[in-house]
Amino acid sequence: VDIGIPLLGMHSPFEVISKADLYHLFKGYRSFLEVE
Repeated sequence: VDIGIPLLGMHSPFEVISKADLYHLFKGYRSFLEVE
């Protein structure tokens, strides 16, 4: 299975994520953790 820490040992971080992925992850975490 190609997931987790071994994934980053075999592939460059630039091959497994893009700026858009990171930005959408940030937006998701921010909206989930916001206190109203």
